[in-house]
Amino acid sequence: MNDKRLQESHDELSRIVSRQEGELSNARVKIENLERELLEARRPIPMRLTCPVCSDLHVDEGEFRTKEHHTHACQSCGNVWRPAIRATFGVRFLPGFKNFPDEDDA
Repeated sequence: MNDKRLQESHDELSRIVSRQEGELSNARVKIENLERELLEARRPIPMRLTCPVCSDLHVDEGEFRTKEHHTHACQSCGNVWRPAIRATFGVRFLPGFKNFPDEDDA
């Protein structure tokens, strides 16, 4: 093999490697985006929940405020229900609003 042909082979291999590195980088970005979407899909949904039997407001407090759960129990009448297929937690006000007057916005 002469030097020119050797250089051409080297250049071609460099282009192939560069192209594959770009594809690998794109694949990593896609995986990271999918992982973020999966985490977001698993995050419990804040909802204003009212008991379907007695209509009392159901607010999750303490550990249930952040614990993933699907089933809710009314503290007034004892009814147990599932408001959604995904995990939810009951809030007094929708996100962006305070549950209690002395809560921080953070």
